Amino acid sequence: DAAEAKDWYEKSASQGNLDAQFNLAVVLLTGAAPDRPRAQRLATAAAAGGHAKAEALLEAIANGDAAWATPPESEATRVQPQQRFATALLDAQMLLQDLASSPGPRAKVFVQDLLRQLEDLQTDFRRCK
Repeated sequence: DAAEAKDWYEKSASQGNLDAQFNLAVVLLTGAAPDRPRAQRLATAAAAGGHAKAEALLEAIANGDAAWATPPESEATRVQPQQRFATALLDAQMLLQDLASSPGPRAKVFVQDLLRQLEDLQTDFRRCK
């Protein structure tokens, strides 16, 4: 349930959880009642803590396009495969940039997340055929 997920993100974000801040920012940008200023504040807080996807989300917000952002898992089933594919490609770009500048544990997390997204996309595209 999206409302329940949002409540949990709210609680975790208020305790400084970077993933929750990022996910709540995405919910606030893509949900039924968008709140761009608050989403931007949350993404800024997460980015300040080193959350790479939040940094990319801030760039997208600045460019007027946050549609690429990966929605929280509770909403992932509502996302079209084309949007998820675009998200995976942008994540791949971020990963390669990150690897080029400073390989480390953060890059490993990105690789695991990217592989999961690509596997999910492959499954979805097979179902669409």
